[in-house]
Parts: sequence; structure tokens; C-alpha cells
Amino acid sequence: MKRQKKKKQQETGNRQPATGNWGPRSAATIIARCPLPVACLLLLLVGWSSRAHAQSSGGIVVLTFTGDNAAASRNAVVDRLRSRLDLIARDRFEEARGRLLHEADPDVAACRELGGRAIVGGETVRERAGKVLRTRVRSCRTGRPIGEQAIPWRGRTLAPASLEDAIDAIVSAVESESSAGAAPPPIESGPVGPPPETGPPPEAPSAPAGEGWLELALTAGVGSRSLSVEIDPRFEEGLPGSTCLVAERTCPTTLVYEGGAYGDGGIEVVVYPMRLAQSEPRGLGIRARFLQALSVKSTPRAADEQAPGTTVQNWVAEAFYRIPFGDEAFAPAIRLGIGYERFAFVLEDNAHLPTFIYESIRPAVALYLPISGPDIAFEAGAAYKIVTGPGSVADDGLGPGTATGYDFFAGIRGDTSGGFFWGAVGEYLPFILEFQADPCEGDLHCAGVGDDSYLRARVFLGYRFE
Repeated sequence: MKRQKKKKQQETGNRQPATGNWGPRSAATIIARCPLPVACLLLLLVGWSSRAHAQSSGGIVVLTFTGDNAAASRNAVVDRLRSRLDLIARDRFEEARGRLLHEADPDVAACRELGGRAIVGGETVRERAGKVLRTRVRSCRTGRPIGEQAIPWRGRTLAPASLEDAIDAIVSAVESESSAGAAPPPIESGPVGPPPETGPPPEAPSAPAGEGWLELALTAGVGSRSLSVEIDPRFEEGLPGSTCLVAERTCPTTLVYEGGAYGDGGIEVVVYPMRLAQSEPRGLGIRARFLQALSVKSTPRAADEQAPGTTVQNWVAEAFYRIPFGDEAFAPAIRLGIGYERFAFVLEDNAHLPTFIYESIRPAVALYLPISGPDIAFEAGAAYKIVTGPGSVADDGLGPGTATGYDFFAGIRGDTSGGFFWGAVGEYLPFILEFQADPCEGDLHCAGVGDDSYLRARVFLGYRFE
């Protein structure tokens, strides 16, 4: 028993506290047991020095990111790395870097002086699939790259799953470098360089490429009209200047529009208010479009009359929500909307047929499908128009009428890196007409069913504000 007790006391006296666990209780124990107070004091100083060194070394440096949304992307990376790796304070790094500007690579030199393990940099670039944040990890020991990650943007934020995968890869690269390499070589002192220049403050986050908050476009094209309405022959006989006779069956039974193709031009504006406010939902938008015919030639009622003045206008105002399918800025998407439309084909009194004005509420759906990354995409859509009627002028001339309308379109759109976009689109707009079948008396309410259709082909060029 005495031998075992003596042996245990010897083992206890020879045991040393682990580095990094020094505190007041450990210091008091050492001084009480140590026969040489001076040696004990030195031992305490070495322990505290080791602990302080352990807390300030082995960290990583996150540089200033570049490209679009630089501040937002760096903050996202730093927030996730902070809980998994030690980060060297930015002011300490800048101070060390300022003293080492004479070095070939001041970033690596400053990191090594501070006992760091790696440097993380990042840049947001535009690629065919959309905007991507590319991070690069370099070893402070060798200065060479030890990892690179690509994180796609999803709207105004980085894709969550891809961001977590990239953070895992960065941590793995840093830990692998720490276990594989020896201690970094000392930095030779040299002349003190000038203090680092103070750069501009980090830029505020902007909308991702391809998803700006405002789009303005000018458009130009050609259009044509095809109108056919069944009428009682007495309608034509009763028109001023008409020479047809119902009894002799020389009056037509169908009213048609006679006129050629016309050119038109206009402007379209799309606003994403929540993107401007940097809030959600980002896909909510407002679209407004105005088109007007530039030159229309319609046939007069009588051959010896002057061609009637003709005006064609189209107003559309729509609220919509864009739903993307994917993390990329130019991912396939569906757009759902509802809005108001006014389509007017106005003719002077000497025209062969009356003015038609269609006012409608129009629910709509559209598809955006990239063909070649962000460069070219296919767009198509349709709208159903709940029309109030063909207008009071048509009602006065042909009888009270009802109308149902549709809008079908398809085309291509291209986006450039400078914010410009372009495209071409074809449209088909049919209106199905039905007039009250009153007897053709003095009020000339003589019309039946009909069809009023329009074909349009347009090109557009616009600019996207981000």
C-alpha cells in the first residue's frame, strides 16, 4: 500500500497541465507545488504566451469581393465561415499588408506574418447560365490555389444549397492544407511601405444580371386586319352612296374590311417594384405597352371619295408575377398576369364600315424558355379577353353586339451583358363578334355573327436597369 501511494504521488507530481487550459487555479497549483518560484513563473509566462498564440494564429483572411453584389456576396460567405473557421480581423490584415507592400504578393505575405492558413477571394461574373460567384482559396504557406468554387445567383441572393456546398469545400481545403503543410516560413523584414489606400465603401446590392428592376423598350412592326360580318343586304342598300339593289340581288351579304397592311410603333415599360425596394416577392411586376399605327390606308365607301382617316391604337396595362424554375438568373419561367386592354380601330364617317373599340379585362400566361443560356430565349403566351363589346359606334351601325377576344404570341428574345436586350415577336388577335339579329328597318340593325382578326409582327430593342 505504501509503494502504490508513493507511486501515485510521483505520477501526480510529474503530470503537467495541457496547453491552452491555463487559469488562476492552474497558476496557484503550480506555484504551491513548484520548489523553484522563478522557474514556475517562467512556466506560467510560456503557457499564457502559447494560449494567446493559439487564439491568434491559424485563421483565414477573406478579401474584398469584386463584381456585382460584391458586399452582399462577401457577407454571405463570411457569415457562414465565421462559425466554422477562425477569421483574421480585417484591420489587422490591412495593417500587416500595408507594411509588406514591397513583397511580390502582399496578401500572402500579410497572411503568413499573422500565422494565417488561407486567403479567400471572390468575384461575381456573368456566364452563359447566368450570374455566378466564383470563390478562390489560396494557401498562405505556398501562395498557390488550393480550391475554387462556383455559386450561382438565385435572384438577389446566392443559391442556398450551392452556397452551403461551397462553404464545405472551402473548409475542407483549408483543413487539408493545414494538415499537409509545415509551419509557414518567416517573413523577412523590409522597408515599410505606404499605408493602404482607403477605397470606396462597399456598393449596395443591386439586382442580378438579367433581372433588373426596370425595362424600357421601343418597338416597331407591321399589322393587318381581316374583318367579316354577316349582314342583311338592306344594310348595304341603305348606306348613303350605295348603288346596290336588294331586289336585284346586287347587295353583298357580308361586310368586309378593305385596307392594306399598316406600320406601327410604340413603347413598352416593365417595372419590378419589389426589386427596387430590395424586398420580396421579387417576381411581382407591372407592364404597360402603347402601340399606334403610323400609316393606315382604308377604302372609302364610294369610289370617288377620299380615303377615310384611320387610327389604330392599342393600350395594355398588366400586373403579373414571374415564377422561375431554377437558381440561375436566366432560368425557365412562367409569367401569370391580369390586366386591362383597349384596342381601337377608328374610321371616319366615309369609311366602308364603322369604328370598333374593344375594351377588355385580360388574364394571361406566358412562358420564357432559354435556348442558349442568357443569350437567346423563346417566349410564347396567350390571353383571354373578357370584352365589353365592339363599342358604341359599331352598336349604332350594326346593332347591339358582344365580343370575345384572344391574344396569342410567340417570339425570341436576346440579352447582352451591357444591359441591352432585343427580340422579335408575332401576334394573332382574333375577336369573335355577334350582333343582335333585329330586322333591318330604319335603324339598320342588320348584322349577325362576324370575325375581326389582326396579325402583327414586331421587333423591339430595349435597355434593362439593374
